[in-house]
Amino acid sequence: MTTKIEWTNQTWNPIVGCSKVSPGCDNCYAERMARRQYWMEKSRGIDRGKYYEVTDAYGWTGKLGFDEKELQKPLHWKKPRMIFVSSMGDLFHGSVPFEWVFKVLDVMRKCPQHTFQILTKRPEFALRCFELNDHRLPDNVWFGVTCENQETADLRIPKLLEIPAAVRFVSIEPGLSEIDFDQVYLGDMYCPACRKFFDDPKDWTSPCCGALAEPVVHGCTERCDECKEVFDADRQIPTCPYCNNTGSDGHHIQPDYVGCFSRDKEGAVLEKLDWAIVGAETGPGKRPMKLDWVEKIVSDCKAAGVPCFVKKLPINGKVTGDMSKWPAGLCVRQWPKIKGAK
Repeated sequence: MTTKIEWTNQTWNPIVGCSKVSPGCDNCYAERMARRQYWMEKSRGIDRGKYYEVTDAYGWTGKLGFDEKELQKPLHWKKPRMIFVSSMGDLFHGSVPFEWVFKVLDVMRKCPQHTFQILTKRPEFALRCFELNDHRLPDNVWFGVTCENQETADLRIPKLLEIPAAVRFVSIEPGLSEIDFDQVYLGDMYCPACRKFFDDPKDWTSPCCGALAEPVVHGCTERCDECKEVFDADRQIPTCPYCNNTGSDGHHIQPDYVGCFSRDKEGAVLEKLDWAIVGAETGPGKRPMKLDWVEKIVSDCKAAGVPCFVKKLPINGKVTGDMSKWPAGLCVRQWPKIKGAK
């Protein structure tokens, strides 16, 4: 389905249905659209349409639907498109069977001419899906999480960064509070073999006497429990507690400078992302967003070298996508720096 969403060309909904999981869901546009479709189907005498079970007169029911016919559509689109996946639900809703997810991923793999954009509020289920079934995202998939406030950014961004994808992005829409990326804590160490962040190495000993070492606060060095000597963590080889990687195959464990210098190095979390989208809430009951919050996101992205896309802004009490009405410094619509991006 063609769409007015500014950062994509097409929506694709082989899976429909959802349930509310955080404050960003309160005025869900997809729920409004699904409810409208439900009533349209009823008025046409369609008793068991696509939205029959997933919504009712009040909104989402928590049930999900899988549309086999819709699933096949990208295979027939020959011209390259930017495709937003599951705009009418969440591909990684906790009730979505893994079998459905794998069918969707299989279609993506068969359509290398397209770029697929996945946006979820449940990255923990995406991680579980990939880990339990040893699946990876195709190279033409961009993976993002919605972070409407600081709490959801703190919860979702660390999970996002454990998921290997050609582009990893955040969507701050609706923007409900100021977000400081430097407050997002990932962990003191990073394992490139399994892409996990962790705090305390499983086996990390002092080079001077072999005793177990302990972290030094606010620094990427270690202090020996036994002799109290401080040494450079970069020269040690701890073991990843998740996959037992010791770096012997070239995947060297390394200090994660987000955790070590969370107060000293600005932009360290943001630098790990490939794209940021920010926009105000629209529709009935929309909640206010301050331009100061957007200015901070745009400024932080520029400092970190991360492309930023401003979608809609509140101007004189109205939310608009007309950039001619925006402050000049917020007229920013950038794309990820990879082949295939606009």
